[in-house]
Amino acid sequence: MLGASLLKSRRQFLTNTLLASATVAHQATAQSRRTLPAEVARFADPITEFPVLRFTDPAICDARLPAVHNRFLARRGNSLLYTRDKSLVCRVDTKTGVSQELCEAKGIDPLTLTATADERAAFWIEENRRVVQGTLGSGRTRTVYEAPSGWEFAGGMSASEDGLFVALVEQNPSSGAYRIRLIATTRGLPTTPVESPSEPLSTPVIRPKRAGFFYIRNRTNLYLATFDGARKIRLKTPEPGAGLRSAHWSLDGTAVDYLFQVEGAKLPGIREIQPDTNTDDRLIAPTSQFAAVHRNADASVFVGASASNASPHVLLLLRATKREFTLAEHKASDPSLVTPVFSSNSQRIFFQTDRGTGGNWAIYGMQVEKIVEETDG
Repeated sequence: MLGASLLKSRRQFLTNTLLASATVAHQATAQSRRTLPAEVARFADPITEFPVLRFTDPAICDARLPAVHNRFLARRGNSLLYTRDKSLVCRVDTKTGVSQELCEAKGIDPLTLTATADERAAFWIEENRRVVQGTLGSGRTRTVYEAPSGWEFAGGMSASEDGLFVALVEQNPSSGAYRIRLIATTRGLPTTPVESPSEPLSTPVIRPKRAGFFYIRNRTNLYLATFDGARKIRLKTPEPGAGLRSAHWSLDGTAVDYLFQVEGAKLPGIREIQPDTNTDDRLIAPTSQFAAVHRNADASVFVGASASNASPHVLLLLRATKREFTLAEHKASDPSLVTPVFSSNSQRIFFQTDRGTGGNWAIYGMQVEKIVEETDG
């Protein structure tokens, strides 16, 4: 079975990493942790009249959520990580709306921010050159890895649950080559499990509890690879495709859910595949015009952001009935960045928007306990 092979591969990879004799230069600095005044605003959505809570004020700062596949929500659902003005990593209490500065950054890419499963540390990319690790309790930071000369980061980043590995994409602008780099964070050791001379690579997302990751090749093909690169499998997504996006693992790492638009189709659908068997994937439901999507803990409900100009809404999609339910208006200038996500117990959803102004983004939350059953996340 592929799952057993990946577990064996992870053990071997960890052993090899620990035996390697290389070091990485880094700097660590202690940061002060400042509590910020609450910027909370409560209002009724103009379309549905459902109550909405705004956690950050776009008149004060530009607040951004990470990519939907990264970890930034606390397990208990009482806080979330975000970046502030691309210079701070912050945590907001989702009950009080009070934010706390955790780590200073420089030119952070908001989409790359991701926490470890124990919520003690986080990783992010700065100035498109450095992978930085921050200790969320002390505010100390260190450079884990820097892109070599001639290469730059492109296409996203993810971290393993234990924080021992980071996966990212590098591009060589001169040659047009792409490669996925797997970084052992304790020593900054890079390996290259996947390379492409010309086809774009993106979205390497490390698999929960396995020594592997999925990635997207040429914007339409979904692949699974082991950490050592010895095995790379093209998963059986539909062909031909016109676009694959918003992909993420299930909590146990047994399934990948993603948005996919078949060539010639007007609208994208939510699909699911189980990589261990690599059987033909299945269509969970068509969508009105989703640009981003996230599943709840048991995949019974999905929350999505519509790219429709006429109906720029955040919606719930019930798996059993394939019915969509409008929650709120987002009016984002880029619907793919709305980042709609469920809390671990499925009782709240969070999203971000710039409300179509093209200015600062802000983070919002809504209660959905009257619509969605509670889950164990």
